[in-house]
Amino acid sequence: MCRIGVIYRIGSTDDEIIEQLAKTLSSVFENMEFYIGPTLQPPLEAYDWSRRQYRSELILEMLKRASRPQTLVLGVASVDAYADALNFVFGEAVLGGGVAVVYTRRLDPRF
Repeated sequence: MCRIGVIYRIGSTDDEIIEQLAKTLSSVFENMEFYIGPTLQPPLEAYDWSRRQYRSELILEMLKRASRPQTLVLGVASVDAYADALNFVFGEAVLGGGVAVVYTRRLDPRF
């Protein structure tokens, strides 16, 4: 049985990054089909104005709501995010939940 993965662009993430990621994941995970979902905007309530960062757990919640049963979800966001007591995160996942997000903002050398 072929599993399905959906990649969601969050915010203004570059189209080329999303397309290349879908191609690479499809070639690595041969038993899966990856699709590019619609662009999602990070929820306003996820933004922490005092830190000027997004709360990662709220973005994961948004992705969970966008997912369907038996579908794996990956969000790619060009924002800066943090989780719990960590100053920042490059990504976060729901263990056993089939939902993950990668944050690319701190991977940009201009950051």
